[in-house]
Amino acid sequence: MKIYLAARYGRASEMRDCRGALEALGHRIVSTWIDGKEDSQDLPECAYAALGEITDAEAMVCFLDGTNDWRGGNHTEFGMALAQGLKLFSVGNSDDELNVFHHLAGVIRYASFEQLLAAWGNTRS
Repeated sequence: MKIYLAARYGRASEMRDCRGALEALGHRIVSTWIDGKEDSQDLPECAYAALGEITDAEAMVCFLDGTNDWRGGNHTEFGMALAQGLKLFSVGNSDDELNVFHHLAGVIRYASFEQLLAAWGNTRS
């Protein structure tokens, strides 16, 4: 499955590790932001790249971390994925960061990435 990983930019290194774990299960990660350096890129170019990658994806895994930092693009990306009908997964047990859209019936929630891996390793989502 082609997956877009959405998280705060400060978690890029962690997302690279997550990419490796998901690729080991046979998935393809389409998020290129995890390899970039935000301060050296044209921000509108980054936004257009994310738009294309989300459009190309079949699913999104949105990582929540309880920072309550609402300026994060991951919330916008989540909404875009929802509007496009992607399979949606959220990782993190942070009620502070959840919004009404994370509670929709089709959103599958995992308290941790390890729980997602355990579930997906058994079912090959």
